[in-house]
Amino acid sequence: MATNMENKLERIFEDALYAMFFVDNKGVIKYANKKYAQMCRTTKEILLGKNIERVCKNEFIHVLKTGEAEFGKVLDLNGKLTVVNRIPMRDEGEIVGAVGLALCDDLSQFKGLLEKIENLEQNIKSYKQQLKDAYSSRYTLSNIIGESKEIKLAKKLSVEASKYPFPVLITGESGTGKELFAHAIHHLSDRKRHNFIRINCAAIPRDLLESELFGYEAGAFSGAGRNGKPGKIELAHKGTLFLDEISELPFDMQAKLLRVIQEKELERVGGRKLRFVDFRLIAATNGNLEKMLTKKEFREDLYYRLNVIRIQAPPLRERPKDLLLISHHVLMNLCSDQQISEKKISKEALEVLLDYQWPGNVRELSNVLQYAMIYAEDSVIGVNSLPGSVLAFSSEKTIDFDRNYFRNIVEDAEKKALCYLIRKAGYNVNGAAKMIGVHRTALYKKLKRYGLRINGSNGFVTEHRKRARPKPLDHISDEKVLFSHETAFLENILRSVD
Repeated sequence: MATNMENKLERIFEDALYAMFFVDNKGVIKYANKKYAQMCRTTKEILLGKNIERVCKNEFIHVLKTGEAEFGKVLDLNGKLTVVNRIPMRDEGEIVGAVGLALCDDLSQFKGLLEKIENLEQNIKSYKQQLKDAYSSRYTLSNIIGESKEIKLAKKLSVEASKYPFPVLITGESGTGKELFAHAIHHLSDRKRHNFIRINCAAIPRDLLESELFGYEAGAFSGAGRNGKPGKIELAHKGTLFLDEISELPFDMQAKLLRVIQEKELERVGGRKLRFVDFRLIAATNGNLEKMLTKKEFREDLYYRLNVIRIQAPPLRERPKDLLLISHHVLMNLCSDQQISEKKISKEALEVLLDYQWPGNVRELSNVLQYAMIYAEDSVIGVNSLPGSVLAFSSEKTIDFDRNYFRNIVEDAEKKALCYLIRKAGYNVNGAAKMIGVHRTALYKKLKRYGLRINGSNGFVTEHRKRARPKPLDHISDEKVLFSHETAFLENILRSVD
């Protein structure tokens, strides 16, 4: 029985694709198959009874002494590199020998395979990095620039919010950096090693939003994948789900989201299996949710679920002190990305930027600086490098501040024209009024406005020492009306007496 088994094993070993041999505890070869004999360029009969160290100096005796197996050892076997596994054999705890397995007689045979394996490893590494970038937070609080009290308060609330698993609602105008706060909260939390999944509720078509959020089972609808697909909420398991523009979420979807928040479970589209999910929810909006509540456009129960920790991202116009810091940071990054020398903002250009209201906030500031960097003639960004939209606003502000200067010019010109008109009409107010096509009462009011009167005894126009000034106007619109009226009156005079 034993002889038959030994014969069967020997046939198996002989037909093996790899070289095999056995040695006793002294290192004497007791068995070697044909493949190993070929690698040693000899015959089996010659190998049997010889010490392994005489056949190939590969330190095989080391395995017999330590009793520790060696795998994947690269050895020089008669001038050819091969990979060898060496495994000690024990009998009742005593080392009685070892078995050697040579995987190939020349590593060059596997050169192409090794290259493919290396390429696969590089691809896997690249895919892992892409997956990490897609499903991880990229920003921290250090990326939120500013030292104003408004931004410091928002940062402080973010730190406190990161300590708890409660929902966070981030509000603020477009471009204020709401997503940066969401990233920072996730990065500070104990969920930072798990996925940070973000989805823009306004960017996904309504008919695709449910499958994006909840996923779908195979065959749930036309075009559905064979194996189904997990939704964003499932991917956020143990991590954070960030829903941007939550105010754009359709009303029917709000109810489904509320159920997931309350029950911590969901069903994929077309599925019946409940799936448990544990995620931290952060929502953001630039809309007025309170106003939407009154119009029944946003669910009240969902609002109160979201509005647990509220963070207000302050607009840029309310923190002018931060504008210089943000501008310097943005320019430094832009120059670094484009590998160009650093650019600075002139004092005059900075004053223009400070006057601007920034309806697009930090995002708009970044765009303006990109434009200015392109058109800057040297390393300093001047006023002429700024886009027309910013300069136009600055011009309106300048005109608004200097409107009294322009009004005085018009008034002085109108006064001189009135004097010329009265003289032209022979100091007759009725005649002067007819010449310019107005009622004499209107002309008397103009004369009174500028402190002018006609001395009927000698026919001269005289001026009071104290000139009557119009009352200050409260609104720029009224000022524009007056400015336009005075200019038209002056043009009428000049046209009539020419």
